[in-house]
Amino acid sequence: MFQFKFRTSFLADLKFFKKDKAKQELIQHCCKEIIANPYLGSFLKSNMQGYLNFEFARKPELRILYKIYYCCDNHQKIQGLCRFEYANVCSYQCYGLIDFVFCKTREECNQLYKQSKKYFQQYERE
Repeated sequence: MFQFKFRTSFLADLKFFKKDKAKQELIQHCCKEIIANPYLGSFLKSNMQGYLNFEFARKPELRILYKIYYCCDNHQKIQGLCRFEYANVCSYQCYGLIDFVFCKTREECNQLYKQSKKYFQQYERE
């Protein structure tokens, strides 16, 4: 079972859709699908290397950008050293962490792809 985390940037993007309940429900449904199968998205390259992109909806097409961090090995879990262990998830069932970073339109994402690597390194520290 993968654990998940919504970055503050992702939650801020969701506020943009607060008047559109249908899109909010669609985003929540897509997040649940990604948590169930994190490999639904496609791996990105260049400045966005390490991130995955999940595309959905039409006009405007929306994208969820996320990153997968894999958990420690079983030996570390047995010793209680799992770095993603939370109170509500047993460390023996943890496969890693899905880190949701952005939920934006296709055009906004295309602008983000053009940014420098330093821009995205700030999200690594959050």
